[in-house]
Amino acid sequence: MRRNKWMAAAVLGAFTLCLPFNMASAGKLDAYRNMLAQRNCTISYENITPAEREHNRDSSNLSATFGRMSTPPLYTHKGYKGMVVMQGEDRYVETNYGDYSKCQLKKGSDVYDFKREVKKGKETWKSFDGKATVVASEFQPEKELLYGESFGTSDVSRLLGVMLPKDRIPAGQPVYNYVGAGNLPNGQSYEDYKASSAAGLEAVRYYFDGTKLVRIASASYSRNGAGQLVGRKCILKIMDFSGTPDSSKLSMPAGLKAKSLQK
Repeated sequence: MRRNKWMAAAVLGAFTLCLPFNMASAGKLDAYRNMLAQRNCTISYENITPAEREHNRDSSNLSATFGRMSTPPLYTHKGYKGMVVMQGEDRYVETNYGDYSKCQLKKGSDVYDFKREVKKGKETWKSFDGKATVVASEFQPEKELLYGESFGTSDVSRLLGVMLPKDRIPAGQPVYNYVGAGNLPNGQSYEDYKASSAAGLEAVRYYFDGTKLVRIASASYSRNGAGQLVGRKCILKIMDFSGTPDSSKLSMPAGLKAKSLQK
Protein backbone atom coordinates (compact mmCIF):
# COMPACT_ATOMS: atom_id res chain seq x y z
CA MET A 1 0.00 0.00 0.00
CA ARG A 2 2.89 2.36 0.76
CA ARG A 3 4.21 1.90 -2.77
CA ASN A 4 0.78 2.62 -4.24
CA LYS A 5 0.54 5.86 -2.25
CA TRP A 6 3.99 6.84 -3.48
CA MET A 7 2.97 6.08 -7.06
CA ALA A 8 -0.14 8.24 -6.82
CA ALA A 9 1.81 11.11 -5.24
CA ALA A 10 4.51 10.92 -7.90
CA VAL A 11 2.00 11.02 -10.74
CA LEU A 12 0.08 13.93 -9.28
CA GLY A 13 3.23 15.81 -8.29
CA ALA A 14 4.85 15.56 -11.70
CA PHE A 15 1.80 16.75 -13.56
CA THR A 16 0.68 19.41 -11.11
CA LEU A 17 3.88 21.25 -11.98
CA CYS A 18 3.04 21.19 -15.71
CA LEU A 19 1.25 24.25 -17.03
CA PRO A 20 -1.40 23.84 -19.76
CA PHE A 21 -0.12 24.25 -23.31
CA ASN A 22 -1.81 24.37 -26.67
CA MET A 23 -1.89 21.00 -28.40
CA ALA A 24 -0.16 22.51 -31.43
CA SER A 25 2.97 23.17 -29.36
CA ALA A 26 3.56 19.43 -28.91
CA GLY A 27 5.60 19.46 -32.10
CA LYS A 28 8.12 16.67 -31.51
CA LEU A 29 5.51 13.96 -31.07
CA ASP A 30 3.54 15.15 -34.10
CA ALA A 31 5.89 13.44 -36.57
CA TYR A 32 5.40 10.07 -34.85
CA ARG A 33 1.66 10.64 -34.48
CA ASN A 34 1.45 11.20 -38.24
CA MET A 35 3.35 7.96 -39.01
CA LEU A 36 0.86 5.98 -36.93
CA ALA A 37 -2.17 7.80 -38.34
CA GLN A 38 -0.92 7.28 -41.90
CA ARG A 39 -0.10 3.62 -41.15
CA ASN A 40 3.39 3.91 -42.57
CA CYS A 41 6.06 2.99 -40.03
CA THR A 42 8.40 0.52 -38.35
CA ILE A 43 8.62 0.53 -34.56
CA SER A 44 11.08 -1.49 -32.45
CA TYR A 45 10.99 -1.28 -28.67
CA GLU A 46 11.87 -2.98 -25.40
CA ASN A 47 9.51 -3.06 -22.43
CA ILE A 48 11.73 -3.02 -19.34
CA THR A 49 8.83 -3.15 -16.84
CA PRO A 50 7.18 -6.60 -16.82
CA ALA A 51 3.81 -7.05 -15.19
CA GLU A 52 3.69 -7.81 -11.47
CA ARG A 53 3.04 -11.37 -10.31
CA GLU A 54 -0.45 -12.16 -9.06
CA HIS A 55 0.37 -15.48 -7.39
CA ASN A 56 3.12 -18.10 -7.12
CA ARG A 57 1.58 -20.52 -9.58
CA ASP A 58 3.09 -18.61 -12.49
CA SER A 59 6.63 -18.62 -11.03
CA SER A 60 7.46 -22.17 -12.18
CA ASN A 61 9.81 -22.67 -15.09
CA LEU A 62 7.61 -24.66 -17.43
CA SER A 63 9.01 -26.50 -20.43
CA ALA A 64 5.95 -28.17 -21.92
CA THR A 65 4.38 -27.29 -25.24
CA PHE A 66 1.93 -24.47 -24.66
CA GLY A 67 -0.37 -25.01 -27.61
CA ARG A 68 -2.69 -22.05 -28.12
CA MET A 69 -1.61 -20.09 -25.05
CA SER A 70 -0.75 -16.63 -26.36
CA THR A 71 1.91 -16.00 -23.69
CA PRO A 72 3.43 -19.02 -21.90
CA PRO A 73 3.56 -18.64 -18.10
CA LEU A 74 7.35 -18.92 -18.30
CA TYR A 75 7.50 -15.50 -20.00
CA THR A 76 4.56 -13.68 -18.45
CA HIS A 77 6.53 -11.64 -15.93
CA LYS A 78 9.69 -10.85 -17.88
CA GLY A 79 10.69 -7.85 -19.91
CA TYR A 80 10.26 -8.28 -23.64
CA LYS A 81 11.05 -6.72 -26.99
CA GLY A 82 8.65 -6.07 -29.81
CA MET A 83 8.10 -4.79 -33.31
CA VAL A 84 5.24 -3.14 -35.16
CA VAL A 85 5.27 -2.66 -38.93
CA MET A 86 2.41 -0.95 -40.76
CA GLN A 87 1.97 -0.23 -44.43
CA GLY A 88 -1.53 0.72 -45.49
CA GLU A 89 -3.95 -1.98 -44.32
CA ASP A 90 -1.16 -4.50 -43.76
CA ARG A 91 0.28 -4.86 -40.26
CA TYR A 92 2.85 -7.09 -38.54
CA VAL A 93 3.10 -7.27 -34.73
CA GLU A 94 5.66 -9.32 -32.82
CA THR A 95 6.22 -9.69 -29.07
CA ASN A 96 9.59 -11.31 -28.46
CA TYR A 97 10.78 -13.10 -25.31
CA GLY A 98 14.11 -14.26 -26.74
CA ASP A 99 13.51 -17.90 -27.69
CA TYR A 100 9.76 -17.42 -28.08
CA SER A 101 7.73 -14.84 -30.00
CA LYS A 102 4.02 -14.29 -30.44
CA CYS A 103 3.39 -12.94 -33.95
CA GLN A 104 0.45 -11.62 -35.92
CA LEU A 105 0.29 -10.70 -39.59
CA LYS A 106 -2.68 -8.85 -41.04
CA LYS A 107 -3.06 -8.93 -44.83
CA GLY A 108 -6.20 -7.17 -45.98
CA SER A 109 -9.11 -8.83 -44.19
CA ASP A 110 -7.07 -11.91 -43.20
CA VAL A 111 -5.36 -12.12 -39.81
CA TYR A 112 -2.71 -14.79 -39.17
CA ASP A 113 -1.52 -15.68 -35.66
CA PHE A 114 1.61 -17.79 -35.27
CA LYS A 115 4.66 -18.27 -33.09
CA ARG A 116 8.45 -18.26 -33.41
CA GLU A 117 10.53 -20.68 -31.35
CA VAL A 118 14.26 -21.24 -30.98
CA LYS A 119 15.41 -24.65 -29.77
CA LYS A 120 19.08 -25.69 -29.72
CA GLY A 121 19.89 -22.68 -31.87
CA LYS A 122 17.36 -23.57 -34.56
CA GLU A 123 14.60 -21.07 -35.37
CA THR A 124 11.19 -22.33 -36.47
CA TRP A 125 7.86 -20.66 -37.27
CA LYS A 126 4.63 -22.54 -36.64
CA SER A 127 0.94 -22.07 -35.99
CA PHE A 128 -0.10 -22.19 -32.33
CA ASP A 129 -1.21 -25.77 -33.08
CA GLY A 130 2.35 -26.60 -34.09
CA LYS A 131 1.54 -26.90 -37.80
CA ALA A 132 3.32 -25.46 -40.83
CA THR A 133 0.09 -23.92 -42.18
CA VAL A 134 -1.63 -20.99 -40.53
CA VAL A 135 -5.36 -20.62 -41.13
CA ALA A 136 -6.51 -17.02 -41.22
CA SER A 137 -9.12 -15.55 -38.96
CA GLU A 138 -11.36 -12.72 -40.12
CA PHE A 139 -10.41 -9.15 -39.27
CA GLN A 140 -12.99 -7.50 -36.99
CA PRO A 141 -12.95 -3.73 -37.58
CA GLU A 142 -15.79 -3.10 -35.13
CA LYS A 143 -13.62 -4.51 -32.32
CA GLU A 144 -10.84 -2.04 -33.06
CA LEU A 145 -13.34 0.81 -33.23
CA LEU A 146 -14.37 -0.03 -29.66
CA TYR A 147 -11.12 -1.18 -28.06
CA GLY A 148 -8.41 0.24 -30.28
CA GLU A 149 -5.81 -1.32 -32.53
CA SER A 150 -3.60 -4.03 -31.07
CA PHE A 151 0.15 -3.37 -31.17
CA GLY A 152 1.06 -6.39 -29.05
CA THR A 153 0.49 -6.33 -25.30
CA SER A 154 -2.10 -4.12 -23.62
CA ASP A 155 0.66 -1.82 -22.27
CA VAL A 156 2.19 -1.23 -25.68
CA SER A 157 -1.20 -0.87 -27.38
CA ARG A 158 -2.20 1.77 -24.85
CA LEU A 159 1.01 3.82 -25.00
CA LEU A 160 1.13 3.86 -28.80
CA GLY A 161 -2.62 4.48 -29.01
CA VAL A 162 -2.23 7.62 -26.89
CA MET A 163 -0.30 9.14 -29.77
CA LEU A 164 -3.16 8.92 -32.25
CA PRO A 165 -5.13 12.08 -33.13
CA LYS A 166 -8.19 12.61 -30.96
CA ASP A 167 -10.57 11.82 -33.82
CA ARG A 168 -8.94 8.38 -34.09
CA ILE A 169 -9.36 7.45 -30.41
CA PRO A 170 -11.72 4.42 -30.11
CA ALA A 171 -15.16 4.92 -28.62
CA GLY A 172 -15.14 4.60 -24.84
CA GLN A 173 -11.36 4.95 -24.53
CA PRO A 174 -9.83 7.80 -22.50
CA VAL A 175 -8.60 10.88 -24.33
CA TYR A 176 -5.13 12.05 -23.33
CA ASN A 177 -4.48 15.77 -23.30
CA TYR A 178 -1.15 17.50 -23.73
CA VAL A 179 -0.26 19.24 -20.46
CA GLY A 180 3.36 20.37 -20.77
CA ALA A 181 6.93 19.93 -21.96
CA GLY A 182 10.44 20.61 -20.69
CA ASN A 183 14.16 19.90 -20.87
CA LEU A 184 16.26 17.53 -18.76
CA PRO A 185 19.84 17.94 -17.47
CA ASN A 186 21.10 15.16 -19.77
CA GLY A 187 20.13 17.16 -22.85
CA GLN A 188 16.94 15.26 -23.56
CA SER A 189 13.48 16.83 -23.64
CA TYR A 190 10.00 15.52 -22.91
CA GLU A 191 6.30 16.03 -23.59
CA ASP A 192 3.61 15.11 -21.05
CA TYR A 193 0.06 13.86 -21.55
CA LYS A 194 -2.59 12.79 -19.07
CA ALA A 195 -6.04 11.26 -18.94
CA SER A 196 -8.28 11.33 -15.90
CA SER A 197 -11.65 9.87 -15.00
CA ALA A 198 -13.67 8.96 -11.95
CA ALA A 199 -11.66 5.72 -11.78
CA GLY A 200 -8.23 7.37 -11.57
CA LEU A 201 -5.48 9.06 -13.55
CA GLU A 202 -2.75 8.09 -15.99
CA ALA A 203 0.21 10.22 -17.01
CA VAL A 204 2.42 9.49 -20.03
CA ARG A 205 5.77 11.11 -20.76
CA TYR A 206 7.54 10.91 -24.15
CA TYR A 207 11.32 11.46 -24.07
CA PHE A 208 13.29 12.86 -27.01
CA ASP A 209 16.97 13.06 -27.86
CA GLY A 210 16.84 16.02 -30.22
CA THR A 211 13.79 15.13 -32.28
CA LYS A 212 14.28 11.35 -31.90
CA LEU A 213 11.76 9.52 -29.70
CA VAL A 214 13.82 7.37 -27.31
CA ARG A 215 11.54 6.40 -24.43
CA ILE A 216 7.91 6.30 -23.31
CA ALA A 217 7.03 6.15 -19.61
CA SER A 218 3.63 5.99 -17.92
CA ALA A 219 2.32 5.88 -14.38
CA SER A 220 -1.28 5.36 -13.36
CA TYR A 221 -3.41 4.86 -10.30
CA SER A 222 -7.00 3.82 -9.74
CA ARG A 223 -9.18 2.12 -7.17
CA ASN A 224 -10.07 -1.54 -7.50
CA GLY A 225 -13.40 -3.15 -6.65
CA ALA A 226 -12.47 -3.18 -2.97
CA GLY A 227 -11.78 0.54 -3.01
CA GLN A 228 -8.01 0.03 -2.64
CA LEU A 229 -5.61 2.36 -4.42
CA VAL A 230 -3.51 0.47 -6.99
CA GLY A 231 -0.68 1.76 -9.15
CA ARG A 232 0.98 0.66 -12.38
CA LYS A 233 4.04 1.87 -14.26
CA CYS A 234 5.41 1.03 -17.70
CA ILE A 235 8.60 2.09 -19.49
CA LEU A 236 9.29 1.43 -23.17
CA LYS A 237 12.74 1.95 -24.61
CA ILE A 238 12.36 2.92 -28.28
CA MET A 239 15.09 1.51 -30.51
CA ASP A 240 13.55 2.54 -33.83
CA PHE A 241 10.52 4.56 -34.92
CA SER A 242 10.78 5.40 -38.58
CA GLY A 243 8.52 6.14 -41.53
CA THR A 244 10.00 3.31 -43.60
CA PRO A 245 7.99 0.07 -43.24
CA ASP A 246 10.10 -3.10 -43.13
CA SER A 247 8.40 -4.87 -46.03
CA SER A 248 10.19 -8.16 -45.25
CA LYS A 249 7.93 -8.50 -42.19
CA LEU A 250 4.72 -8.08 -44.18
CA SER A 251 4.78 -11.57 -45.64
CA MET A 252 4.81 -15.04 -44.09
CA PRO A 253 8.19 -16.27 -42.75
CA ALA A 254 9.99 -18.88 -44.85
CA GLY A 255 8.61 -22.38 -44.30
CA LEU A 256 5.24 -21.18 -43.03
CA LYS A 257 2.20 -21.37 -45.31
CA ALA A 258 -0.91 -19.17 -45.15
CA LYS A 259 -4.46 -20.39 -45.74
CA SER A 260 -6.62 -17.40 -46.59
CA LEU A 261 -10.34 -17.05 -45.95
CA GLN A 262 -10.69 -15.28 -49.29
CA LYS A 263 -11.72 -17.26 -52.35
